[in-house]
Amino acid sequence: MADETKLVVVLGMHRSGTSLMTSGLSSLGVDFGGELMGASPSNPKGHWEDNDIVSLNNRVLNNSSMKWDSLESLQHVRWQDNQDPLLLEGVQLIKSKLKHSEKVFGFKDPRTIRVLPFWFKVFELVEVVPKIVFAFRNPVDVCKSLQKRDGKSIYESQLLWLIHNLDNLLVLDRANYKTIFVDFYDFCKNTKGELKRLSKFLGLQTSEAAIHDFYSSFYDENLVSQKSTPFQISHAEYYLTVAKSAYSLLRLRAEEDCSTQPDLLTKVVTDWRCGRELLIEQYLLLKERPDIISSSHTVNNIQLNKHLSEFHKKLDKMGENLESNLSNKLDTQVGQILSGVDNSKNTTVALASGEIEKILFAVKRSNLEKYTKIERGLKEITLGLEAKFRNELLSLKNRNRNLYQRQNRLEIQKQAILNSWSWKITAPLRFLAQIFSRS
Repeated sequence: MADETKLVVVLGMHRSGTSLMTSGLSSLGVDFGGELMGASPSNPKGHWEDNDIVSLNNRVLNNSSMKWDSLESLQHVRWQDNQDPLLLEGVQLIKSKLKHSEKVFGFKDPRTIRVLPFWFKVFELVEVVPKIVFAFRNPVDVCKSLQKRDGKSIYESQLLWLIHNLDNLLVLDRANYKTIFVDFYDFCKNTKGELKRLSKFLGLQTSEAAIHDFYSSFYDENLVSQKSTPFQISHAEYYLTVAKSAYSLLRLRAEEDCSTQPDLLTKVVTDWRCGRELLIEQYLLLKERPDIISSSHTVNNIQLNKHLSEFHKKLDKMGENLESNLSNKLDTQVGQILSGVDNSKNTTVALASGEIEKILFAVKRSNLEKYTKIERGLKEITLGLEAKFRNELLSLKNRNRNLYQRQNRLEIQKQAILNSWSWKITAPLRFLAQIFSRS
């Protein structure tokens, strides 16, 4: 031990690789206790979650009528009461875990990041200073994993990704605990290097043999079903700009020399907080009609859902001048969406159009005042769509031009054969061949 670290807390949302990272921390010498949750089909090598911690987190959430996937924000003002029964239980639990651990004690539970103010108050009362491992994963792979495990839609999963990763990020910054950020993509790509970085951060004396043993005997690359690269994330469709921006800036946080430059990420968190309730309200409105927004894309409606997803992005970025021209702009965008759908889906489009108009009417009526501050980016999106359609049209024109040029070349070759000397001198032979073929 190079310092006096007594407690390690692993933060990170569900399906973000926290179990694999926690098992790696265990190989470094961190004690996660003996009361761990067992394996499951979604985590065949174990969750590495202390049952006592998970139970307490669930009761903290339940006390506010919430679950891990609730979209509401947890009100934590009451954690200022040092005599709160849940706080006192948390204090006794951490004291007991630290007392019975001969090594550095650690715990991990994806719910912890949602109730972070609760635990920071516990640490204050216990008078222990934890070190934080903030594990994160790109929103695309998390959304795919949640859709596979829980059947959640891409929109809902994105909101949950933003809530888990951004809601309490400023709380973490203000607490001033030593924190290391680890991208699950980097952990899988350079497992040994990331384990060495974690060992150094935690002040642990870890042998190369222990790291190699974890990599060779526990880490199984085949169990990581989704491994999108950061470049792929930046070009992913159907995903909110704020989610992709937040992921890029979290990756910057993972760079040691960027840990003291939080301004850009802080701005993204602030923007998220401003638009949080509006995005959630929009999702809940659309969720009421599963025939419009579905968690799975079928062959019959994939094109329609694609245009609806583009529409969500535009609606998300509408802003300051929207109050005076909201109706015209929304009608224009809906027209563009519907005109881009294949003619073979006219019946589906006609039905969806009526439902979209109902949704837009509800949005206009209940959110008009809120929409006045979110105009930014509409023109850029519209130009992007126009450019996309222009490129497709240009591609078709180029293809037609190539076919026309090929036809001209064949015609020239035909004329060259007809005008050639060999064709002319063989004319009698062809004439005789026709006579014999008729006889």
